[in-house]
Amino acid sequence: MEVQQKVVDGAEGRIAYTYIQNRSDRVCFMFSGRGYSYDHPIFYYTTMKLMEDTWDIVHVHYDYDSSFFEQPWEVIAKRMERDVSSVIKDVFKQRDYGHLTFLGKSIGTLPIAEGLIHESPEARFVLLTPLFKYDFYKEPLIHTNAEVLIFVGDEDHHYIKSVVEVLESRTNIRMEVLKNANHSLDVSGGDTASSIEVMKRVVESIGAFVKK
Repeated sequence: MEVQQKVVDGAEGRIAYTYIQNRSDRVCFMFSGRGYSYDHPIFYYTTMKLMEDTWDIVHVHYDYDSSFFEQPWEVIAKRMERDVSSVIKDVFKQRDYGHLTFLGKSIGTLPIAEGLIHESPEARFVLLTPLFKYDFYKEPLIHTNAEVLIFVGDEDHHYIKSVVEVLESRTNIRMEVLKNANHSLDVSGGDTASSIEVMKRVVESIGAFVKK
């Protein structure tokens, strides 16, 4: 295994990424949340699981200041999609892959909905706690034929039952609603054992989904 720290020109600045290489023909690009980085449990253990299964992994380290998030969400999504696309292009200059997965959490799902889900229909997509409060999520997900796995807690402030029900009806979308889980996928009320079970379920489900 080889781990490289790299930097590429993004839409309006430099974007860093970590490239974990197992000489695989499979790669997973991960897009973190605003306050949920790659050392947090879901990303940490999902990375370990995919490494165990000999995937190559890319952690994209975008770094936006607070003023960036004062813009309309559609503007934020477009900028993020351009930034992560710069990383994707740079990785594919170095190696060809036969199997491709994109995994994002919270704001990290924005570039997926904004463009990647249409640009790479052959890929698999994992969306952790997507921002369903914003309307622009629904149309891209309804109209894609890509294989999609979505996790959302029913205590998440971005859990919108009507959106979840529409997406659940799509045969290419697997929706996992996690009971009593919040936006961090922790079980409300400080239930540590249940939070660990949720994390285990998520990591195992992702591992099984990308193996199909």
